[in-house]
Amino acid sequence: MDFLVKVDDSQAPFFLELMKNLRRVKVERISTEKRKLIREIRQSIEEVKAAERGEIRLRPARELLREL
Repeated sequence: MDFLVKVDDSQAPFFLELMKNLRRVKVERISTEKRKLIREIRQSIEEVKAAERGEIRLRPARELLREL
């Protein structure tokens, strides 16, 4: 099972050391590209949720395609 854990910078060394000392736990750093992708996906999900709540209006796909 995979987890993505966000830790404050001040606690990162302690947390990494703790995880490294647990059996069967593999610690991997996420590349800058993956971090950016995750951030963009989260933002997109939040925009969809806001649209579902009626807080914003999303542009139809046809409208986007017309711009191309």
